[in-house]
Amino acid sequence: MQHQKTLRGCGALAAACLVVAGCGGDGETSTLNLALTDAPLDNATTVWLQFTGVEVKPENGSAETFMFPAPKGFNMLTLQNGNAAELLGDTTVDAGDYEWVRLILDAPGTSYVIDDSGQHELTIPSG
Repeated sequence: MQHQKTLRGCGALAAACLVVAGCGGDGETSTLNLALTDAPLDNATTVWLQFTGVEVKPENGSAETFMFPAPKGFNMLTLQNGNAAELLGDTTVDAGDYEWVRLILDAPGTSYVIDDSGQHELTIPSG
């Protein structure tokens, strides 16, 4: 039997680092670099997350989606103790403040945790 775990419940994502620099005037652009890292986690041998893109929401604008040419998958247990994986590098965006960043997981079943009791699909409650 396959069980489901939520990202909230297993603590898989510890941090996503967002850097948007620039003056923020009309028509100005900046560079977005987004990296993924994780906090230490016990009782798991693998925490595999597979992403198809990233969505960012400027404070006074519409959300913008950056889809990857192919899904990017990571064993989060390798991204601890100062290790990070690049999701977006040197991506041009409008300069200014951003309300949120959303990481887009691949199709159900492609992100999972393996622990002593087997493999468990990861889900995000918000969809």
